[in-house]
Amino acid sequence: MVEMKPLSGRRKAYDRILRFLLYFCAALTCALLIFLIGSVGTTVGALSGFFLLHNLFPELYKVAAMFTGTYIGGSVNFVAMADTFGASGQMSSQAVVADNLLMALYFFVLIAMPSIAFFRRHYAHPLVDQVEAGQGGSTGEFWSAKPISLQNISFDIAATFIIVAVSTAIAGLFAQLFPAEGAGFILNQLLGNKYLIMTTLTMICATAFPKAFNDAPGANEIGTFLIYIFFAVIGAPASIVSILTQAPVLLIYALIIVAVNMLFSLVFGKLFHFNLE
Repeated sequence: MVEMKPLSGRRKAYDRILRFLLYFCAALTCALLIFLIGSVGTTVGALSGFFLLHNLFPELYKVAAMFTGTYIGGSVNFVAMADTFGASGQMSSQAVVADNLLMALYFFVLIAMPSIAFFRRHYAHPLVDQVEAGQGGSTGEFWSAKPISLQNISFDIAATFIIVAVSTAIAGLFAQLFPAEGAGFILNQLLGNKYLIMTTLTMICATAFPKAFNDAPGANEIGTFLIYIFFAVIGAPASIVSILTQAPVLLIYALIIVAVNMLFSLVFGKLFHFNLE
């Protein structure tokens, strides 16, 4: 088209668009690469810790699935893995407490890292520089009240119930079609997993109806509130004392995963020249 002249007069505009797209893709690529590095570090840590400690904790593979899921994909994956692998209530409670104890320490380390001379010397830290220069943004917008109507709440809850019900029915159908043995085992685990169906169905709905699903006020807040209730319920029966006396292996296991993840992130982050933030 450019050679035939119809668009040649707008070359500068297209150059600007192309430059913007290149920057946008580069940012996404960096974020994706950082995520993949962290995911690999978590997986390697989970496998390493499992082979070191599985003789000390008979069903450590269930905890491995829960920890790997939550460290890579968030708290919702903890729930999915616990249900998929049939973790007992006691095991889930102990895993939650062990995870929360270690995460509290881990976040203290992450918060302290920008102020540690070693990391400031070896890694770039543009956001810290902006804050120190008085140019940093505020978190007020994130925590401020957001407008939400009864219609928004109704849509969020109705859509959730419909997706969960349909996903459960589809997963149950596939679980019956493909027995969990022999050649059908993999298909049973994939297509018969309601959480995978649920995620896929949600993605299809959000893609097919972007205006309704992408602009759904209150969905994130309601979902976050419910997941907090879930963790409060399953964490309440657990005791920090019992974790330290009866299942200290879980704390050690979580520590191995987090340490390997951090090592991968720092080493490869340095190699690829990522900033500290």
